[in-house]
Order: sequence, then C-alpha cells, then structure tokens
Amino acid sequence: AALNNLAWAYQQQQDPRALKTAEQALALAGNSPAVLDTIGAMLVEQGNTGRGLGYLKKAVELAPAQPQYREYLGEYFHILKRPEEALATWRQIAEGNQRTATNVSRLAEVLAQFGYLEQALPEIAAACALAFAATASAQTYPAKPIALMVPFEAGGPTDTVARSLAQMLG
Repeated sequence: AALNNLAWAYQQQQDPRALKTAEQALALAGNSPAVLDTIGAMLVEQGNTGRGLGYLKKAVELAPAQPQYREYLGEYFHILKRPEEALATWRQIAEGNQRTATNVSRLAEVLAQFGYLEQALPEIAAACALAFAATASAQTYPAKPIALMVPFEAGGPTDTVARSLAQMLG
C-alpha cells in the first residue's frame, strides 16, 4: 500500500518516477484493486488508454462491491468523451443487491458532479425513497410490552404518576 501511495503522490506532483513506482507496486501486489486503479489511472492520463482502461476494469472485477472503482472507471470514460460507457459503468454502482440508499445517493452525486443532472434527479428521489423505506421498516422499540417498576407502595403519589405515565405510553 505504501508503494502505491507513493506512486500516486509522485503522479500528483508530475514526478517522472510515478509510473515506475506504480509498476513496482503492481509487481508486488498485482491483484490489489487499489494498485490496479492507480496504475490504470496513470496510464490513461499519460495517453496509454487501452492498457490503462484494462487495469481499471480489472480493479472493478476484483472488487465488484466497492463502488469507488466503478466511479473511477466511469470518470475516465467521461474524460475520454465516452459518455455511454461512463453512464453504464456508474449505474452499476447501484444495481441489483447493491441498490441501497447509500449507493444510490453516491450514484446521484457522481452523476451530478460530472454534469448529468437529468440522470441524477431520479436517483436522488430513489435514494430518498430507499432511505425512508429502510427507516419505516425498522423495528420499533419496544417490540414487546415492558414492565414499569415503581419502588413505592401502591396508591401513593409516585404510584399515581407512574400509572398515568404508563397509560400515556400505551
């Protein structure tokens, strides 16, 4: 992880050691989605689109439940002026069993960030609906009757207040 982070830091500084460092990280951890994503991004940014997209796609394949890799792959499709592929990649963030309020919200954010507002609006509505459905179906507390214990004699003022409180609580 440290070598991968160093490679990305070099890339951000436009240091010529970036790609060589990323290749070293790849040699050590070739099945790490983070390493594949880093070297893929570098290669695309340096003009080696085919090879770079291949690494980015492999990162998605190795970590299908981690939406950030689809987000990054879609971003590079967008940069390369391939909007259909970008949208298809981003939509996979919230497909099937991955369609949670969190993932749909993230999808909407990504779509809006890259200027796809028309596509983002229905996803924002869906995220709200999913979040509401999740809270509405959550078990309420208490799920069974509770006993209210009053440590004073029956008929006294504390008992009277406790009985009134119990009636209000249902």
